[in-house]
Amino acid sequence: MKLKDCKIYLVTDEKSCNGKDFYKCIEEAIKGGVKIVQLREKTLSTKDFFIKALKIKEICKSYGVLFIINDRLDIAQAVEADG
Repeated sequence: MKLKDCKIYLVTDEKSCNGKDFYKCIEEAIKGGVKIVQLREKTLSTKDFFIKALKIKEICKSYGVLFIINDRLDIAQAVEADG
C-alpha cells in the first residue's frame, strides 16, 4: 500500500470508544475504510502500550493497513510498526 492511497487515517483514543471493545472499534474503523491506524495513547504504561501495539499490529496486518506508533520509537521498533 502506498501513502497516497490512504484517505482515512485513524488516531486511537480508547476513551472515544465509550466502553466498547477497543480492538473491535479499530477493526470496525478499518472495515469502514481506514487505511492507516496510529496508536496514540498518552497515559499508558510502557508495558500496556507494548501489549496494545502488538494486538493492533496484528489487526492491521490482517487487513493490509499501515500501522504507526506515536511518540514511542522504542515500541515502534520492537513491534516492527510501519512508522
